[in-house]
Amino acid sequence: MNDLLFWIVQTLLIFYVLFIVNHGELRFYLFLAILCGFAAYQSLMKKIYNRLLESMIQLVVHLWRLLVKAFTHLIFQPIKSLIIFLISVVVFVGKGLLTLAKRIGSLLLWILKVVLLPIKWIFVSLWGLLPKKATKSVEKIYAKVAGFLKKSKNTILHYIKKVKDKRKK
Repeated sequence: MNDLLFWIVQTLLIFYVLFIVNHGELRFYLFLAILCGFAAYQSLMKKIYNRLLESMIQLVVHLWRLLVKAFTHLIFQPIKSLIIFLISVVVFVGKGLLTLAKRIGSLLLWILKVVLLPIKWIFVSLWGLLPKKATKSVEKIYAKVAGFLKKSKNTILHYIKKVKDKRKK
């Protein structure tokens, strides 16, 4: 395909030069001159031209490889390394904060238990001092409040589930 295109372009170029020089007249000596020029090229210039062409192709290939390596080492790799470093820092800080939050949470829970334990002892002691009739009315109030709190908890959990389902869609 390349040879065919080459010869078509050469033919058009020769006809254009002939058209400018002698108005496109074809004569026998013109074909003889073209044949002699082709033979001279084949015997004298073909090896030099092919070496020069190969050298130019190798130069272009090496320059392209150099540019690709330079881009990779000077631009791409530093940006990639920076992104990996930033992700590592974020993950490290996130894990540290999560561990800290867990420890603070367990510490707060322990403090809450320590503070509420004496209060629990006081209420248990006072509960035993209340008369039976008063304890039954307190138990009824406790049951109503517990029922209300359980119903509120179920309603909130149902609402949260609906919100999560909407986000998934």
